[in-house]
Amino acid sequence: MSETTAIIGVGNLGGALARHLVAGGEAVVLAAKDQSKAQALADELGPLARAAGVPDAIAAADVVVFAVWLDTTKELIAEHSRLLADKVVVDPSNPIGFDEHAQMFRTLPEGQSAGSVLAALLPAGAHYVKAFGTLGADALASNSKARPAAGHAPLRHRRRRRRENGRASDSHRRLRAVEGGRSRRGRTDRGARR
Repeated sequence: MSETTAIIGVGNLGGALARHLVAGGEAVVLAAKDQSKAQALADELGPLARAAGVPDAIAAADVVVFAVWLDTTKELIAEHSRLLADKVVVDPSNPIGFDEHAQMFRTLPEGQSAGSVLAALLPAGAHYVKAFGTLGADALASNSKARPAAGHAPLRHRRRRRRENGRASDSHRRLRAVEGGRSRRGRTDRGARR
């Protein structure tokens, strides 16, 4: 059974996330301050997407992503708290703002996190998830269809093939975990010996 995800905010991050979910066969309900933007994105995405007001989007979903600024998320959680019970609430926000000179500044006191503030606002039974906060919307949008280069199977597949072929030796057990295309020693996966 497929879950429905409500995405509150259809800007860069919310729009990219909606496109990925729909491309993966997941249903989304989109809500935005400017409802015409949510409707336009739903129309673009097809039958797995629909637009709704914030309360209706939250009520229709199993997972709610607040793809808006931290202060807006705090307001929306306070306003719709009862609807968030038993939902998975995903928060990509960061405690930042911009001054009149376009300089970034921290909006929360040192030592206080966006996660701790928002989790405290959620009703009992809601499940808080911090995600996408370190991933720029442009990276999410541009890497949606990234695939390994030809001949470069993901590490987990190479390991499984070696086990299935009975070639698990000491050198195979010492394979380094690959994070973001680089081993912990800084070599690219492409340059690693096989």
